[in-house]
Amino acid sequence: TYGGGMYLLSSSPTFTNVTFSGNSATYGGGIFFLFNIHSGLDGSSPTLTNSILWGNSPEEIYFWEFDSASHSITISYSDIQGGEAGIVANDGTVYWEDGNIDADPLFCDAENGDLTIQSDSPLLGAGQDGANIGALGVGCEEPLSIVDNIIPNTYTLSSYPNPFNPTTTITFTIPEFGHTTIIAYDITGRQLETLTNEVLNMGNYSIDWNASSYPSGVYLIRMGSGDFTQTLNVVLVK
Repeated sequence: TYGGGMYLLSSSPTFTNVTFSGNSATYGGGIFFLFNIHSGLDGSSPTLTNSILWGNSPEEIYFWEFDSASHSITISYSDIQGGEAGIVANDGTVYWEDGNIDADPLFCDAENGDLTIQSDSPLLGAGQDGANIGALGVGCEEPLSIVDNIIPNTYTLSSYPNPFNPTTTITFTIPEFGHTTIIAYDITGRQLETLTNEVLNMGNYSIDWNASSYPSGVYLIRMGSGDFTQTLNVVLVK
């Protein structure tokens, strides 16, 4: 078998913020390159930016060694297991550009398909222009606590302490059954972490947010439940 994650046949796609993980094949567990001599086309020359190739077997990228075509890959700001040595290039060309790393991405639960990353992952802010590397942001949701059994009649959202360092407790109430999200953003609106994303009964809840991996500043906590949305400013002071 060829190309557990991606099989390229005379094609040159651009991959940005993509995660390849947990794939396997005889050749190229992550990405496999092949040239079709009958197509009249050239080899494959994809570009990979802000992406992850980790935990694929037996190798992350494989160039088919019997091709007469010229293959290449351009990689920047990406996390490649084994680094450049994790690529079996044969006669192909690897353009290993700025920002690449070889570091455990700290997936939340890769064995069960959760490829979100932990809050102390080396991929946070390591991408081009300070973006995260990979397709998914921070996950590993903290346990959600039910504060009491009193049924509320309004939506509320608050945090204490605020300002905080480095953990604040976010409390919220929902007066009706429904899908509820609590998401943390930086001041520019870039999504940082999903704290809650589940269907909840009406009630009063709390969840802790540990922002130890982020710099001092103002952050936004956005709650969405049914048609209701509210945004709360919280201040991290280190």
